[in-house]
Amino acid sequence: MTTEIQQISESRKKLASAYRAVYAVGVLCIFFSILFFLVGNQLPDYLILVIGFLFFGLLYLFLGYFVQRKSKIALGIAVGLMSLNVLTGIFNMIQTGKPFGLILPMIFLSQTIQGFKAIELLKSKTSVEEGRSTKAEGRRFRSDGDSTPPEREPLNGGSVGVLNPCSLRSRTEDRSQNSLLPSASCPLPFPDKV
Repeated sequence: MTTEIQQISESRKKLASAYRAVYAVGVLCIFFSILFFLVGNQLPDYLILVIGFLFFGLLYLFLGYFVQRKSKIALGIAVGLMSLNVLTGIFNMIQTGKPFGLILPMIFLSQTIQGFKAIELLKSKTSVEEGRSTKAEGRRFRSDGDSTPPEREPLNGGSVGVLNPCSLRSRTEDRSQNSLLPSASCPLPFPDKV
């Protein structure tokens, strides 16, 4: 049990580092967008850089939101884009001989890749726990022959979305009485048809 809890804790930390890395790339892109917009008069075609950085910054923030909610698809897209960043960094390093353009993308990519295993583990543990709680609730409410919890049962068979203030009155034997008088199981009168 303790190892299971430790695995979940480690997976949550890895997922947090993955979505934080995606958010960080998004914020960095938006920062560069603002920077190029302010200093852009000196660069030719600065507007293309501004729009490009702004687009990718917003895209990374959008993906980070969904990675935080354990989306493997969003994480895959983010890792794909970061991989392209790494490839661009390798190309720049070959041309210039300076590895600085490769260091930052590698750090972000290494943080993000760990999110796949974390999401898989967290989803599997969550589905097992939800299955256990559903089975326990089913055993609890099926003992009286009705699978619906009393607090969620409608006032009568035809009403939808109206919760019963007196859960005992809506049982099948009470509904079959079809009386406006209070019964022993519920002091409030509920007719079968309104």
